[in-house]
Amino acid sequence: MHKKNVNFILLSSLLLVVLSSFVYGAEVQETKIKELNLFQVIDFTIKQSPDLQMAKINKDNGLLEYEKNKANNLLTESRYLELQGKLKWIQAQDEYRQQEYEIINDVVNTYLDLVVTKKDLKLLERETELEKSILDTIRVQLETGLKGQLDLMKQQYEYNDAVINLEKAREDYQKLTLALKIKLGLKQESEIKIKDIGIPEFWTMTESEAIKTAVTNSYTLEQKQRQLELAEVDLERAQTAKSSELELKELKNNLKFTQINLEKTRDFVDYSARNQYYLFQQAVKRIGLSQDNLKKIQENYQIIKAQKEAGLKTDNDILEAEVQLLQAEYSLQQAINNYYLNELQLKQTMGLEIRG
Repeated sequence: MHKKNVNFILLSSLLLVVLSSFVYGAEVQETKIKELNLFQVIDFTIKQSPDLQMAKINKDNGLLEYEKNKANNLLTESRYLELQGKLKWIQAQDEYRQQEYEIINDVVNTYLDLVVTKKDLKLLERETELEKSILDTIRVQLETGLKGQLDLMKQQYEYNDAVINLEKAREDYQKLTLALKIKLGLKQESEIKIKDIGIPEFWTMTESEAIKTAVTNSYTLEQKQRQLELAEVDLERAQTAKSSELELKELKNNLKFTQINLEKTRDFVDYSARNQYYLFQQAVKRIGLSQDNLKKIQENYQIIKAQKEAGLKTDNDILEAEVQLLQAEYSLQQAINNYYLNELQLKQTMGLEIRG
């Protein structure tokens, strides 16, 4: 009997250790996240965002209500009630899509801000190093009479500003990292690493395709179409019931108003697609210009580096060339970020599903 108790205790202890290892393993997995790229962040948001999950529940409830009303309408066979039900369901889908876009845009903006701030940190570190080196050089020149006290004070201010900017960028990076964790539903102690974003594979889409898709997928346009159909039914019913001239005139005015509103909305959807397509194309061109600029500065850096090795340039010259190179890389990163934001906006305008 005693032996059975011992075995039971050992088995219980072993089970506790195994369960503890599973719990600990889950905690480790949650607090140690691998490097996240932009597309993983979007997919993670779609799957894990609490706000998006709540919005999806509301959309599902909208579908359930539509199906229920449609089933009840089988008894009455009312076209008017059917149109009203469709309108409510379209509105529910539109609301969910807008919430999804808003949440994804918010997370993408935060992620891209982190990427460019990471580049900015590297640039500011080099700028601070350059300002410190110039300050040390002026101190030496002050002793030999090549520079005055005013030169030293001016450079001291430049160096102090560089230090302040660097510290602010570090604080901004920490704040953005925390903000991204919150938006992704992660704990504050979780570790996340941000992957750099290189030159994108450009999304190909013609202007006519963009406009056609935007018009086809527009929930706003579809809502206006349903409202027009409801206005037509209202007028038909009033005419059948031989309503007063004043009531008929009011319903005719409502119908005309709805027709004009539909055309106005169609024109707006068309304009929005054209405008966003133009901005998207400009974002593509901006990347090309930034690449050309970076290539020139890289060539200049190699020249200065060779001159430094030949004793024709100083350490400060090399540092200055590195700062220019990092500035060009920073500008290119901004252009890349701008491209992704415009691609996202174009897909939103076209009513396309956003997935990583």
